[in-house]
Amino acid sequence: MSGPTVIEAHAFNLKDKDGNTVGCLGTSQDGEPILSLAGKDGKARIVLLYSKDGEARLGFFDSSGNARINVSLLDDGASSVMLKGGKDKPSCGLLGDGEGGHHFVTLGVAGKPRHLIGITDEGHPQMVILNPDGDVVFNPVQPTGEGKSKGGIILPTPPKVK
Repeated sequence: MSGPTVIEAHAFNLKDKDGNTVGCLGTSQDGEPILSLAGKDGKARIVLLYSKDGEARLGFFDSSGNARINVSLLDDGASSVMLKGGKDKPSCGLLGDGEGGHHFVTLGVAGKPRHLIGITDEGHPQMVILNPDGDVVFNPVQPTGEGKSKGGIILPTPPKVK
C-alpha cells in the first residue's frame, strides 16, 4: 500500500494518495460503531452505524450535509427507507412494523405524517390523510363502534414515523 496509513485508538482513517481523509471506521461520540465515507469535498456522504438503542442505520448525505436517504432496521424488525427533500421540504418513505405491516408515508414540511397508505400486520388495508397538526382529515375506512369499520376492517393506529 502506498501513502501514509493512520491507525488510532478509536478510529481507522482512510487517506487518498494526496493525504485527504476519505473514510473513517471508528466510534461516534456516544461510542457507537460507525463507518463514514467522504466525498471529494471531505464531507461525510455515506454513514453506516449501529446505535446503542439497537438501530442499524445507513444514511446518504448531500454536499450540504443534509440527510437525503435513510435506511434503518431496529432489533425488533421494524424498518424504514426515508427519502428526504432537504431542509424544509416534504419527504416520503416506506415503513415496516416488524410484524408484517407495511406503509408508504409522506411527511409535510415540519416532518409530520400527512398521508399514509399500506397494509397492517393483520393484512387489512389502511389509508389516512392528515392535516399539518396531525389530525385525520380523510379516512375512507371509518371505524364504527369497537374499532371496526362499516366493512368490518379493523383500523389500527398509524405507525410512528422515525
